[in-house]
Amino acid sequence: GEVDMMDQYIATPTNKPVLFDVQESGDFAFYTLKESAANVMVFQLNLNHPDPVKNELFNRRDFREALSIAIDRQALIDAVFVGQGAPAQASIIEGDPLYNARLAKQHTEYDPARANEILDPIAPDRDSDGYRLDKNGNRISSIFEIDQARSTFLDMFQLALPMFQEVGIDAQMRTMDRSLWETRVRSGDEFDATAHQFGANSGIAAMLDARYFVPFTNNSLYAPGWKRYYMDPDSPDAVEPPEEIKAQQDLYRTLLKTGDQAEQQKIMAEILENAADQFLVFGVSLPPDGYGVVKHDMVNTLDVLPNSFGWYSTATLWAQLTLAEDDPVRFDPAQWIDIFRRTGANATCLSAGGYIAYYPSRVPFHYVSRYIGDGDPFGALVDGARELGMHVMARVDPHAVHQDVAEAHPEWIARDI
Repeated sequence: GEVDMMDQYIATPTNKPVLFDVQESGDFAFYTLKESAANVMVFQLNLNHPDPVKNELFNRRDFREALSIAIDRQALIDAVFVGQGAPAQASIIEGDPLYNARLAKQHTEYDPARANEILDPIAPDRDSDGYRLDKNGNRISSIFEIDQARSTFLDMFQLALPMFQEVGIDAQMRTMDRSLWETRVRSGDEFDATAHQFGANSGIAAMLDARYFVPFTNNSLYAPGWKRYYMDPDSPDAVEPPEEIKAQQDLYRTLLKTGDQAEQQKIMAEILENAADQFLVFGVSLPPDGYGVVKHDMVNTLDVLPNSFGWYSTATLWAQLTLAEDDPVRFDPAQWIDIFRRTGANATCLSAGGYIAYYPSRVPFHYVSRYIGDGDPFGALVDGARELGMHVMARVDPHAVHQDVAEAHPEWIARDI
């Protein structure tokens, strides 16, 4: 079939001149995507690897630092992104109040000599091909499992793999269909490493999608066991993190429950400073603005759109709870929170207001359920969902109004005559 509007997958730097040349005959135009992702690609070693030797090695911060400075980021940027971008870790954009220069720029210099200096005490012995050996005498290897649809990833890895190999690490790439990647990587734990992008690079989006700073979601691919611990410490597949990671997870829970904007900024700044200390993942570049193409006969489109893979990209399993007016005296919020937890839901849509409010409200003509008493059922559900790290959407139902509203504001009412 024909596509009227598209950006992801097709809108690569190398495709842009081709699309530009055929835009008139194809009857389409370009639009700009203001980028909001935390990086163009983030290398992620499996810090919960089931192999104890790799687990110990990958959890060494200095090992990750060595791999990071073994990468010539500018070469990747020049070759894959036509020079658009600058070396950076997964981080916040400069100019945002949350910007942390150390998080953004540490270990981005290309210094293979220094990488070898770091690796020599960790793994001094090499085999006949020059690859380093682990403490059991086996070659240190890392297979990066990659979704084959991500063409820019494949291009970057073609350049990055020899850089890792140059410092004695047998890095390889295994590409696969997206469905297999979802099974092996996003839902599994028996993989060496992977790479991904997205996250968020500014403001409230970075707070909601802090995947690279806190292992709390299925998108924290570098720590499959730790993210399960965040969601359910009693899960048989959960791995108890070290104390500094548990403290980071607790801090993130506090952030999600905080409504004051200044306090949110303060807590998130602490999370980012901790993330700089921990250095769990390493990236390539903050992404430049992207583009998309749209047919001329498609209406209600804009020349500039946010390219946001923030909260909605991580809201992958929804639970919706629609309340009737007398539900506040008939249901137990804790029971529903337990259902959210047991089903693994990471997003929920909850009845909040509109025709009936399920929280205390002083807004004129906003009818509050007479069954809530002194309670706040909507607030209780939000707090419980936030404890689970879920995204929360408030459902506002404007389908009808009460008689006092109709009498006070007849201009709000539409009638068929």
